[in-house]
Amino acid sequence: MAKYNKNNILIGNLLDIVNKASHETTDVLIAKIFLENRYNLNELSLDDLSNQYYISQASISRFIKKLGYKNYNTFKYDVASSNEKMESVHAIQDRDRINDAIAIKEEVIYRINEAYQKMNDLNVNDVLHIVDLLNKYQNIIFFGSELSMAMCKILQLGLVTLGKNVYTIYDKNYQNEMINKMSENDLLICISIEDRWFHIQESINNLKESTSYKMMWTLNSSKDHLEGFDDIFVFGKQVFDNYGYHELMVLIMIVYRILMNHSNNE
Repeated sequence: MAKYNKNNILIGNLLDIVNKASHETTDVLIAKIFLENRYNLNELSLDDLSNQYYISQASISRFIKKLGYKNYNTFKYDVASSNEKMESVHAIQDRDRINDAIAIKEEVIYRINEAYQKMNDLNVNDVLHIVDLLNKYQNIIFFGSELSMAMCKILQLGLVTLGKNVYTIYDKNYQNEMINKMSENDLLICISIEDRWFHIQESINNLKESTSYKMMWTLNSSKDHLEGFDDIFVFGKQVFDNYGYHELMVLIMIVYRILMNHSNNE
């Protein structure tokens, strides 16, 4: 099993192990165990897991080290942190007060409508500029967090349909590998929704040396890490209780539809 990047969301790494497996190995079984117990790992020791699932503590420890962790305690801490990040994506505050389906539905609709309103404020020419770049370049690479890259996959599929070579990459090691391969013929789009991902990537300095055309989609255009980009596209405003995932979803829908519409009219 390849060593996974701890800077990305750990829960997603565990899901990757399960989804990419052709059969149920020991590592896949352990990944499933951690996913099943992700909300109560703090209450479970290695001995508890070993006895409950009939798997050796040594196997569990080896699995944790393959993921880049020194011990079970640091792994448990990151599982809790990953759970928190996954929950924050839904941008629903005070979940204890939202205890029925109708209230949850109304909250989600409110967030989506809010995102649509922000999209209404975008300059159409700025969006068309993105579409022009996507049409111009044959090789297109998206960098971002695991969640933002998952959302970009519909755009990736659309571009592949148009004959483009497209990659959505959240793994830091793979990002650095791609940076070394990119040239002036490549378009790189980095997405920083939560304003956290880009701060923890060692690839920032490497990007500045790249000759590819570099574009940033972000919620905050005032950060130092934006230096070196050829284009900065601000698609929303970050607020305390909304990290911008709804805005990104709407933006991707708009860009996707314009791209496919242009293609159908040719």
